[in-house]
Amino acid sequence: MNDFIKWLVSLTCMLAGLAFGGLDGLLKALLWFMMLDCITGMALSIKNGKGLSSKVGYAGFLKKGLILIIVIVANILDTMVLCIDGSACRNAVIGFYIANEGISILENVGKAGMPLPKILKKALEQLRNENQDSNK
Repeated sequence: MNDFIKWLVSLTCMLAGLAFGGLDGLLKALLWFMMLDCITGMALSIKNGKGLSSKVGYAGFLKKGLILIIVIVANILDTMVLCIDGSACRNAVIGFYIANEGISILENVGKAGMPLPKILKKALEQLRNENQDSNK
């Protein structure tokens, strides 16, 4: 049974690596930003006395799952449709969602009453705008 679990985990990781185009720094950053957005959103909800809502939580996790599906689609476009060297489409998509998640984190922190570093907000807005312009 133990060997089967190891085999299953290895197969799952291999398929995820193929689907996402590998676990590089950009994808790791996106996963961290998604997790931090969930944490700051939950903290804000608790701070505002609303508690945690499973309905809101499920909607948030669904959104995160859909973001990951878009990353897979972009990777498929790069590797199978466009047949280009590199990951231009995938990287642009990941950059766009990193910026959106980052801005959401800053909004959550700001609504909680914490001061925001302007340079961080400006950098995330610039990244989002650059990726929106490159996708037109």
